[in-house]
Amino acid sequence: TLRIWSISTLSVTQRRQLPSMIRAICWSPNGELIACGQGGGSTNAEDRRLDGSWVILRSSDLRVMHHGRNSTQYITTIQYSPNGKHLAVGSLDSVINVYDVIRGYILHSVCNDFNGFVSQLDWSKDSKYLRCNSGFFELCFYDVIGSIDFDEGDDAISMTPKEARDVLWSTNTCT
Repeated sequence: TLRIWSISTLSVTQRRQLPSMIRAICWSPNGELIACGQGGGSTNAEDRRLDGSWVILRSSDLRVMHHGRNSTQYITTIQYSPNGKHLAVGSLDSVINVYDVIRGYILHSVCNDFNGFVSQLDWSKDSKYLRCNSGFFELCFYDVIGSIDFDEGDDAISMTPKEARDVLWSTNTCT
């Protein structure tokens, strides 16, 4: 169940039942959309039917605006870029799929140089780069928007820590 709470009244203002467990969630920068990563690790095959999928809801009425899926394992982290133009979706599949929000959530680029599942991710302040942690405590850096023209689903460009050392990060969830 997705619930939106009012801090001032300490009560639920909106509620929506979703067909699968939500393991990751984020708001768009303008507050108009909520992205929910689905899936759960149940032993029941019926309960796992939506593992790896994600849904975009309009925050004003919790109406489903988009549903996507490129992973088979459940979503572990999800985050809009600071400018709201891209959505990064990390999964237990050891992949981060980056979607172009402006063009209707088409697959933009893919980060897939992990040895373990994606546990955290951060966007740079300029919305060009990602840093992320794997389940094996790796810290990886990617140019996901930047210096080349990506075709739908191209591999993101891996960066060395030296190349990423001066990047300013919008959030600090990575360890």
